[in-house]
Amino acid sequence: MDFFRSEFKRRNIPAEIVSTGCIGVCAKEPLVDIQLPGQARVLYANVMPEMVKRLVEEHIVGRRPVREWMVGELDPEDASIQCSQAPLKDLPLFSKQMRIAMRNCGIIDPERIEDYAARGGYLALARVLGSMTPEAVIAEVKASGLRGRGGRGIPDRTKVGAMPQIRRHAEVRRMQRR
Repeated sequence: MDFFRSEFKRRNIPAEIVSTGCIGVCAKEPLVDIQLPGQARVLYANVMPEMVKRLVEEHIVGRRPVREWMVGELDPEDASIQCSQAPLKDLPLFSKQMRIAMRNCGIIDPERIEDYAARGGYLALARVLGSMTPEAVIAEVKASGLRGRGGRGIPDRTKVGAMPQIRRHAEVRRMQRR
């Protein structure tokens, strides 16, 4: 990022540089995607400092992507990559994955909460806090089919279903201490 900033400054190019989360092709890091007005986002892999001047000269100034370094083009809505073989989301490694919590990786700046909120982040939290009873939240989690991330794969419906008993037990313990 520093090399791009330096080259932009040297050439007096008014550009915004945004950090994003991993899009799932970590073996190709560092990744750089360039979005010019009216053009597709182009993704480059394994970008090294010595590549920056050419990328700026040809792609940004000349508006011609450097084809031999391209991984593909990114869909601006879901960060899926159209590469020469197939869209990244259709390749064997990714074809069975459905991004839910990580669907904004590669699209938003993970350090800007405003970016997350602009893409609908916190709407579910607002619904839970604003209009749902604890029982309705438990029913929603049970119906979701989500599984835990603790390594044992225990369905969340099992854990969340125990919450009312846990809450009652905690209340009883508090009263006993008084």
